[in-house]
Amino acid sequence: MPVWKRRPGNTHLVIFLLYHTTSQELEKTHRTLQESLPAMFPAEKVNESLSQGEWISETEPWYTETPDMTLELIPWDRHGMKTRLDLMDFWNEYRLWDAELRERPGIMPLIFLRKPLSDLDEPQFNVLTFKSTYTSPVIMTHMVFGDLCTNMERFGCVPVYGGGFENGPGKTGAKKLWHPEQPFFNNPPPWLPVITTGWHRIVFSLTNQLTEAGKQSLEGTMLAFDESDGSESEVDSRNEQIRPEYSLIHWKSDTDIIDGKVKDIWDIVQDLYLYPKTDGWGALYFVCVDRQFEIDQTVIHVVADKYKSDPGHDLLHHMPSSGLRGFRYRRAPAHLTYSENTNREMDHGDHYEWSVYRREGWPVLGMLPDDLLEVGAEYVDGESSL
Repeated sequence: MPVWKRRPGNTHLVIFLLYHTTSQELEKTHRTLQESLPAMFPAEKVNESLSQGEWISETEPWYTETPDMTLELIPWDRHGMKTRLDLMDFWNEYRLWDAELRERPGIMPLIFLRKPLSDLDEPQFNVLTFKSTYTSPVIMTHMVFGDLCTNMERFGCVPVYGGGFENGPGKTGAKKLWHPEQPFFNNPPPWLPVITTGWHRIVFSLTNQLTEAGKQSLEGTMLAFDESDGSESEVDSRNEQIRPEYSLIHWKSDTDIIDGKVKDIWDIVQDLYLYPKTDGWGALYFVCVDRQFEIDQTVIHVVADKYKSDPGHDLLHHMPSSGLRGFRYRRAPAHLTYSENTNREMDHGDHYEWSVYRREGWPVLGMLPDDLLEVGAEYVDGESSL
């Protein structure tokens, strides 16, 4: 997708123009905005805090230094967006180019100008984002340039403060946009609790050959409690209200392939990581099962492999979701998957060896900062069997 010269981020605004413009007009608009940036970030910033029911304004130096904010204007002939539907479809892909995706409580907005710039003190800049974790339609609002810059520098997104979003500082006229190809009711995928809850135990099946007895055995194992810290009655009492739920996500019904491969787990990782309506903090961990479960009662533990050192590196310029390097997986006994009601990765030391998958196109090991060979791990490709 890159129609920009530099990946959008906290200190680099990419602004799309939805009107035709000449090269001279484009240069003038860019110069006007760029020259206004120093005024947006004075030597000190103003913070507001609530004290005894009153808002108190205090000034303090920037936490590092005055931000070096830059911007880039994308003319209409480089993106071709005309309608609101075009905007929604474009943004659904565009947000994946945020190097900090899933590392902050918000999604990178799509910023655009519908008409030539006239007054920086007026809310002429349109922002496309959404209001809540996964139940909101896309929201479009208008912002003053100064508020847009400070929001992006501080948060990397436009914060949404509940009902105050529509009339918050520097924002006007928020509109909800529903995609015509999506239902008007909440229709989340069946695996959504993997990334939104800590008590719903979901297993992804990589085979369509599990017997009914095997499925029942798997469910019983996944819902078992570690009761080593108390009697059965104490455990039941403590967890009475938060007993985990269980779901088995079935293997593809339209395929003759009996067992999945590493590339099939990668598809699941991407679905979970890139789900368009979640901020998804924390580790991304889930469980898969294949036919081997009925032989030795083992399942596959999967952990997304995030790259946090420099996801905005020039070598990753061509890659969406550059903070996602691949994933790690291991086969371990099913009964060791969970402890009590926690839906988190279990640490079993080095007893069970990890295999590592690096996504296609990822730079050779050692070319990126802190991206070195993992000693003792087996590196696999997408065609590898599990």
